[in-house]
Amino acid sequence: MFLTFIIPDTIAPMSFWPGIFSLIVGATGWYYLLYSKSAGNLAGIEGNAINLKRQKLRRGGGLFLFLLAIFMYTGCEIDPSTHKFIFLFSWLAVVLLLFVTVLLALIDVRLTNRLRRDKLDPPFKPPLE
Repeated sequence: MFLTFIIPDTIAPMSFWPGIFSLIVGATGWYYLLYSKSAGNLAGIEGNAINLKRQKLRRGGGLFLFLLAIFMYTGCEIDPSTHKFIFLFSWLAVVLLLFVTVLLALIDVRLTNRLRRDKLDPPFKPPLE
């Protein structure tokens, strides 16, 4: 293999990708959890209750993304032959957290569609005669 001078034989090829991917997912979750202000920028357009719900949805999605990164890294780095329960638990947690994250994102998309329908495309009102 032409990369043997870069990657030693003791390190499995591509063993660093799960760590890099988990770091990216974790950083994204951390950003949505603590620093994202995009939902708050819609406060002038939509009602306070809906905007607060949207902010909580995005922060919850950020928390679940951060947890997803932790469990995904754990699942990739644990040896399944010696730690079967931890391996199984971490991948079941990944599937569950991914499902919850997608569900929260779909709820946010539904709120966005409702906002677009109500505020940006007002219903047609026939002219008064």
